[in-house]
Amino acid sequence: LTPDEQLNLDSLVWALRSEMAQLPQEQKSALLMRMHGLKIHEIASSLDLPPGTIASRLRYGTIRLKAGMSRLPLSDEARAALEAAGTKKSRASKPGPTEKIAEGSSD
Repeated sequence: LTPDEQLNLDSLVWALRSEMAQLPQEQKSALLMRMHGLKIHEIASSLDLPPGTIASRLRYGTIRLKAGMSRLPLSDEARAALEAAGTKKSRASKPGPTEKIAEGSSD
């Protein structure tokens, strides 16, 4: 990595750690397990919870992380990398209820 790339990476890591610390423990645990490569059903089994509960915690945790990180002072390059990562959707679908809440829609 170049020094600039390392600085951008360090900024992103700092921002992610800072925002992860602000999450409720349930969301933080689910996100950390997912980041370590566990699938939703594996996390659910490990925590003895339904997969839907884990999916919800991951979704709400992700929304909170993205919102929190968007308010942080990041370089243009770091912000572009963050936005590019956020545009990768695992499936194409209409906005779910959490996206509607985030956008300010009531239905």
